[in-house]
Amino acid sequence: MSAYSDRFKMTDKTTATNYTASGLTALWGMVTIDHIVAVIGVIICIATFVVNVYFKRKEDRRQEELHAKLMEASPNNECIPK
Repeated sequence: MSAYSDRFKMTDKTTATNYTASGLTALWGMVTIDHIVAVIGVIICIATFVVNVYFKRKEDRRQEELHAKLMEASPNNECIPK
């Protein structure tokens, strides 16, 4: 290989690197604080939903267990008023 060929390959690598860095910088520049806050808001919303579902299921299980115990304690399987 000649010196010209080696220098041309180096130029291709640096050019590709520069274009990649420029493209990524342009994409990052399009992201504003509003976008970041919106993404954080969506993440918090999803986390809140998951936590609510978890605790609601726990509450439902407790109520089912309480109902089963009340039904066992009741003489005619009638609900005991509070």
